[in-house]
Amino acid sequence: SHSVRIYQPLEVASEVVVHRITQVGRIRAGYYTVILIV
Repeated sequence: SHSVRIYQPLEVASEVVVHRITQVGRIRAGYYTVILIV
């Protein structure tokens, strides 16, 4: 049960990190698309 207490915050943290990376990736992809279209 002690390992669960450590593992859960790590899981949440990794989800947040992945979410931010995908958000940044989408924003960059959007910029590149605008540059390519223009």
